[in-house]
This record gives sequence, C-alpha cells and structure tokens, in this order.
Amino acid sequence: MNDTLSRQWAMLKRIPRAPRKVTTNQLQEHLAGLGKDITIRSIQRDLISLSREFPLVCDEGKPSGWSWRRDASPLSVPGMDAHTALTFALVEAQLRKALPPGTAGHLEPWFEEAKVVIEKNSSSVFNWKNKIRFVSKSISHLQYEVDEEVRAVVYDCLLKGCQINVTYQAIGNNAEPKKYPVHPLGLVVTDDGIYLLCTIKERSEVTTLHLRRFVTAEPTNTPINIPIDFDIDKVASTSFHIKLSEQPVKLKVRISKAEAKRLEEAPINQTQKITPIDERWSLMVVTTDDSVHLRRWIQSLGGEIVVLEPETLRQSMREKINLLLCEYS
Repeated sequence: MNDTLSRQWAMLKRIPRAPRKVTTNQLQEHLAGLGKDITIRSIQRDLISLSREFPLVCDEGKPSGWSWRRDASPLSVPGMDAHTALTFALVEAQLRKALPPGTAGHLEPWFEEAKVVIEKNSSSVFNWKNKIRFVSKSISHLQYEVDEEVRAVVYDCLLKGCQINVTYQAIGNNAEPKKYPVHPLGLVVTDDGIYLLCTIKERSEVTTLHLRRFVTAEPTNTPINIPIDFDIDKVASTSFHIKLSEQPVKLKVRISKAEAKRLEEAPINQTQKITPIDERWSLMVVTTDDSVHLRRWIQSLGGEIVVLEPETLRQSMREKINLLLCEYS
C-alpha cells in the first residue's frame, strides 16, 4: 500500500495542467528515475483510478496524454492558510498590472483557492480588498494578450534550453513577417510588455523580441547556444535602460525641496548627496549612467529641477526646452 501511494503521489505531481500533458511513457521514465519500476499497463490502471478521485483528463492525441483540468483546484499539502492566501491575493493584484492577461494563467488555480480561503476566514482577514492598493507612477497602458500557444512554447523552450522556430513581425516595418530560429536566453518584463532576450540563427549578439509581435512559435529539441559573456542583468540594463554613453556622468542639479525629500527617501544610488541651498532649492550630486530614462526623468520634473552639470546635458535640456517653446508659441 505504501509503495502504491508513493508511486501515485509521484505521478500526480508529474502531471501538468492542461493544455500541457504527459504521456504514460514519460510517466514510466519519471518513475524509473525515482527507482520505481512499473509497467505501462499498471500506470494506465493507476491513472484511470486516480481520475475517479481527481480532476484528471486524457486527450485523444497521438500519443495520448494526461493533464489536470484547466479549472482544477490546486492540490496543496499542507493546505493554504489565510496568510498564504492573502499573499497570493496581493501577488495577483500586482501581476494583473505588470503582466499581460494570460501570463499569470498558471497561477490562476492558486488565486481562486486564495479567494476561497479568504472568504472562509473573513473574520481574520476582514475586508482585505479595501486595505491595500498598488499605484503606478508611470502612465498606464491598455493590457494586451500574447497568443497562448506562442507564450507556452516560448516559456517551455526557455526552461528546457531549446531553440524555437519563430515567425516575427518587426515594428515599423511593412515587410512580411520573417521566420527564423532563435536561442531563448531570458525574459524581461517592462511596463509595456514582455521581451525575449535571445540570439538569432548563429549570431552571437543578443536581441530583444517583443512577445506581442510573435506570429508563430514552434518548439524544437535543438539545444541553444549561450554566448560566453551573456549576463542577463547587463543585457537588460543595456537594452532597456538605453545608455547614451559607456562612461557614467557626474550629475549636478538644483532641485526643489519637495523633490529633494523624495530623493532622500528613495536615492538614485549610494553616491547621491543632497545639500540645502536656500528655502526653495537643494543641490543634488550623483554619479549615474547617462541614459534615456535619466533624461526623461529630468524632463518629467519640469520646473522642479535645473541641470547644472555636465554642460553637455545642460545644453541638451536647454535645446529641448527651446524646441518645446517653439511648438507652444
């Protein structure tokens, strides 16, 4: 009995949620890796028996495969308590804003379970929906959906380290979508979507592809080639922070008292130093990257900030202001 329970428990943990599936041969290989030798016929009997107690389904594909139903409640031991449920509820609230709909689909059963647990424990987590809010300081964008099949292929191949044959439509290009193999290396999530860091064909330079622009994605079993110097943090910083210079700049600005207080609470980095000038202004000095984000941040503060150094940045801001004045004149 103990051997049967252990084997069936291992099978339940190996079976994925639909639309993914696992075949009986794959289950046999998995169990063999755990030191459990069993015939295909015995596995089939176990699966039929388990499907009477659990929301398991078998498709009609060739080969056929087993899955947990999409809407199946998660099997968690020990059960989810109120604090864990509240954590999942908070994660859901944040993910809904940060990721496209569907990306968090794999967590949906836990989100639903969390709602049930919270409702059952309403006395200990009273009115939790009106206690916490997530507020973005950047402009909000309408969420978009990534094709579910494309997303599943990209994520699976990324985890397995396998190449993907993709059809991709580049932005700002009237040409037909192009098809080529890519080597998935990582994902970067930004305010406007999810990007795949990858190399294309046999090239060594890392490229960023927006998942929204994938027309098709076909999985392969061909291993990816990882560039020797690949560093996801460096690539993400270079690709999305958009550095304008390889060398950092020593930024010196005159900034309003109100903004100075905000920066004291959340410094740009450890080099930041702020000293008062008078009742209205403070002086901030910080060594940081000269990037598109830095310049947009300066522009967003309008009259609350004045660039003093470096002179090249001060001149650039002056030119932008003059152009803006011309547009509004």
